[in-house]
Amino acid sequence: MYRFLLAENPMREGRVFILHTVAPKCLIEVAEPQSDPVSSGYPHQVFSYTNIDGVKETWALIVRDVYDQPDIIDVGKLLQRAWKWYRAYLENEDKNIDEDRRNEYYGTVN
Repeated sequence: MYRFLLAENPMREGRVFILHTVAPKCLIEVAEPQSDPVSSGYPHQVFSYTNIDGVKETWALIVRDVYDQPDIIDVGKLLQRAWKWYRAYLENEDKNIDEDRRNEYYGTVN
């Protein structure tokens, strides 16, 4: 089973979530700190990522809901693992974007 899954709700302003599928099962929102007041009382951490174009992106991971074992959760450790997974996702997306740009410039090789 996958520990993390990416979920998106395009009908609600394109909000992006990470589902943690093993205990403690929880819903983590991915947001830009400027667009979501992270000090709203939810456990959160802010992370930085420099994308393939050299632009620094800042992301907040916000625990929106915990579905089991809420009293023994190590939120900091959970968010660090979720960030490691999400950062790998961002790096993969950047790689795909770079390949698409290269293919557009040079043409696709079949």
